[in-house]
Amino acid sequence: MDIFRKALRRTVHILGEKRLLSPLRTMVWLHTIELCRYPNLKNPSDINEKLMWQEHFGDTAIWTQLSDKYEVRKYVESKELKDILVPLYGIYDSFSDIDFSKLPSQFVIKATNGCGMTVIVKDKSSLDLSRLKHTIDSWQKTPFGLANGESHYLSIKPRIIIEKLLAPERQTLPCDYKFYCFNGKVDGCILTSERNIEKEKYKLNFIDPFTWTDIPDSVCPPELMEKDISRFRPSNINEMIEVAEQLSQGIPFVRVDLYNVDGKIYFGELTFTPSGCRKADMPRKKLKELGEKIRF
Repeated sequence: MDIFRKALRRTVHILGEKRLLSPLRTMVWLHTIELCRYPNLKNPSDINEKLMWQEHFGDTAIWTQLSDKYEVRKYVESKELKDILVPLYGIYDSFSDIDFSKLPSQFVIKATNGCGMTVIVKDKSSLDLSRLKHTIDSWQKTPFGLANGESHYLSIKPRIIIEKLLAPERQTLPCDYKFYCFNGKVDGCILTSERNIEKEKYKLNFIDPFTWTDIPDSVCPPELMEKDISRFRPSNINEMIEVAEQLSQGIPFVRVDLYNVDGKIYFGELTFTPSGCRKADMPRKKLKELGEKIRF
């Protein structure tokens, strides 16, 4: 993306956050800027347009409930999948409620009302509490969802959860397996490997989880793609697919994010608007193909 488009995108984010643009206008303009195409919401066809239509004209109550990183745990339990939940150390309304003396030396801090708001703590003794307070306070001051026009996040109560850090001995985070699910059926998976949040580095492949091969329609940048995806194929991939399908039953579309640590499956999150309804790493033909699978 060139400098002008980046600046324009940033301007739209700011106008959205300040409520000078409605969530619908914010999402429409961001889609237009990043995909160089105005979305057709009168007759939506591709996956971006259909999810955008649902976001602003449909019933997204379940989106709000299941996007809440604490409330979604109850949903996972209701599916008799409690054992895949990452151990929870606590749920808090604010930074001042956290008693760090009761926490282990390593953990993960997350906001319940959005994505990208995560702090990984590998050594509690070196934690800068003043800086952490500033970070958490900033999470809770700005309603997540305004900057991208994702209205369903706005009704989530902004809280803090602290969970166990998975595979703390590793240099990189566990692989993230993001299953695209349509009415309880898996159709593709985004494999995010070699993840390093601090350095903002990762590898990205859009794969067929049944054959464990790259989907040729993906247009992920070559420099981001992992060349040998076979080394990230879990021995229990079929079980992961079953879990994803169990969690997505009855939902027209949802992305089910799972982790796999030494053969143990863990739940990540449920995502209803991937890339803010402006997914650009697939050609239009593939986006339309995915859109045809959505029946609201």
